[in-house]
Amino acid sequence: MDFSDEGGMKVAMIPDAQVPKLKQAAVELKKMLRPESEEDARIVQKGLMLYRQGLVHHVKFIGGTVWATVQDVTPVRVYVNLSDPEESTCTCPAYGFCRHRMATFFQAYGQVDSVSDWVDEWRKPAKESLEAE
Repeated sequence: MDFSDEGGMKVAMIPDAQVPKLKQAAVELKKMLRPESEEDARIVQKGLMLYRQGLVHHVKFIGGTVWATVQDVTPVRVYVNLSDPEESTCTCPAYGFCRHRMATFFQAYGQVDSVSDWVDEWRKPAKESLEAE
């Protein structure tokens, strides 16, 4: 497995064969998480914060999945299924897609595209409906 050095940390590089799956997962997550939902907006915001603070570690790409450890109040193990993000799991007690899964997705997605652009595009429908009011 290839690694890159990000700020003194070794990060697993996404295999080329996984790039289309990761991009498809990005599309699925945009459909699954609604920006007008306060809960979904919080998940994206907190996941982004964990990702930007460099708290996603031990990232591995296995098949069509991403495995990682996210250091939150306590460390959690995360599995993100790129073919079906809703089937992802985390050892935290949250039900559904949590901030740790979001942070792990962002860690992987950041290797193939802009996380900031993804967030901006995801927020766009909510912004447009607010501006229309």
